[in-house]
Amino acid sequence: MSFDILAALPPELAIEIFAFLDPGSLTRCTAVSKAWRNAIANDLIWRRVATEQLCLCPDETEVQDLAALPSLKRWSASGHLAGLANFRQLCVRWQQVLVGWRGRRGLIEDQQGLDQSEPEPPEGTAAIRHPSLTGVSKIQATSDTIGVMAPEGQLDIWRIKLDPEDRTLIATTRTGGLHVVDIETNQIVWQLGSHQIGSYKHLEGERGVLVMNRRGPDGEECFEVWVHRRLIPDEGNGELYQSRSIILTSQGVRASRFKWPIFCGMGELGTAFFWDLTDPDQPRQLNSIDASARHSHAREINYVDFDDQHLFLVGQYLDQVTIYDRTTGQVKWSMAAYLRQADAASLVRSYKMDFDDLIAQPTDPRLSTFDFFERKLLPKEIDPQLKEKIERGGAVAVGDGRFEWVAIHPDEATGALFILGRLMLVIVPNFASLSESSCRVPIMAIEYRTWGFHQSTFPMFSDVVHQLPLTVADGRALFVEANNILVDLAPQRQVPLTPGSAPFLLPVDPDVLPPLRVFASHNPFFDLADRIGIHGCSCAQMDAANIFTVFQTEAPDYEDTEDEADMREAICEVLHWHVDADA
Repeated sequence: MSFDILAALPPELAIEIFAFLDPGSLTRCTAVSKAWRNAIANDLIWRRVATEQLCLCPDETEVQDLAALPSLKRWSASGHLAGLANFRQLCVRWQQVLVGWRGRRGLIEDQQGLDQSEPEPPEGTAAIRHPSLTGVSKIQATSDTIGVMAPEGQLDIWRIKLDPEDRTLIATTRTGGLHVVDIETNQIVWQLGSHQIGSYKHLEGERGVLVMNRRGPDGEECFEVWVHRRLIPDEGNGELYQSRSIILTSQGVRASRFKWPIFCGMGELGTAFFWDLTDPDQPRQLNSIDASARHSHAREINYVDFDDQHLFLVGQYLDQVTIYDRTTGQVKWSMAAYLRQADAASLVRSYKMDFDDLIAQPTDPRLSTFDFFERKLLPKEIDPQLKEKIERGGAVAVGDGRFEWVAIHPDEATGALFILGRLMLVIVPNFASLSESSCRVPIMAIEYRTWGFHQSTFPMFSDVVHQLPLTVADGRALFVEANNILVDLAPQRQVPLTPGSAPFLLPVDPDVLPPLRVFASHNPFFDLADRIGIHGCSCAQMDAANIFTVFQTEAPDYEDTEDEADMREAICEVLHWHVDADA
């Protein structure tokens, strides 16, 4: 006669025991017996797992609070964490999100050459550990790139988005077309041909909605909205995505950004257009913002981003950083106003990263791996040429690319604004509190071009088209140049970050280093170019646990070529890192 030990335990003790298991183990335990399945269905167990083990929400959180939980809204997969009916759904979907971001294989599998099943966690530990709990101990690369083979050969990836729910990578390519790839098997599960999606096309996507720029039937520029079949289950008809609507603009769009449900297209004549894609079949146009007084032609519009309250724009020149109030459409803060202040250069705290040990030891083993390693941040005198430009109010000569801005992103958790230029990364603390009339506060600049850590084979400011991506998530920023650099503004976090939970401020004393950590990884592909001469990393994505970048990796040598440059032509693949928590 079989004996079920669960029947002998008081219900309270059973809850205590089961609450120590991770979501995957709990789910497997339901197969033991009907009694176990019924016991584990008790949402008190899953509430303990969510609040105490995974730290996804405060202890006092109730089921009805899950829909409005701020900590679940910062992820690109936040839609997957919507509509939760109980704590079990929260735990299971959270595990799906983290597993879905893991790329081709896990670290243990990569190192030991095991099969693609999930490795068992060490005894007494949880399978999922949010890296925000204790900070970062290492940022380790998986051993394989995510390269995608099609019948016509290996795909040359250009832009990527990742769908954590489906565990797929969505990519446009340099030769045209769109491919959805299973990141476990590297198999193409759905695609559009080059006749539908042209070469080097931009891609925006989140929560099952894709927005891609293309040419309309009359040759006009437009954006096409595609929707995942899970959002239109009655019309699946075998297609993974369906085209649902077209967005037309009165201006050619220079830059765009999609944060569900809002899509923003920045017109080349200075108008920022906004659409609500809550119903992808019928995009609803919202109020536009006229930025033409400061950003009226192409070279004044390099990048756009937004949040619920602000629109962020950067252009080619040092003074062309502008924050607009989305409600009023008026300028809230600008770099131009900041640089017009008396003695503005004294407000800029300048730093560099310490690479002296690696310069002295070019054979250092850290240069032969993709893994990130921590670096010191050192104060330095502000670059003399930069100081001169600041004293002239940011004025630069036309075509002087040294002080060009290439990207801008806010971070909700820390309240900081990251602005990436071709010489430096600028961090503006507490940007939401600033205005043009009240902005005499210090900002910091990390000058990364002064390291001498990597000498490229082409001139620093030549006509070479060089990509410089910036991605921001969970209090961290990553940018990719001659090296991959990660800046963590919340190194002392003890719980997962939520909007405004870890405000970043510079010390009052300028001699005190800012409270952050920096990491670097060598980029051996920096000098490689694609078929039309574009260098650098074309796209990067990051969340609290993972980093994905599109790198140009070297193609096999062609035996019949006589041109060395042809032998250095690159193919573009996705590299993946895990962000591991401290032990």
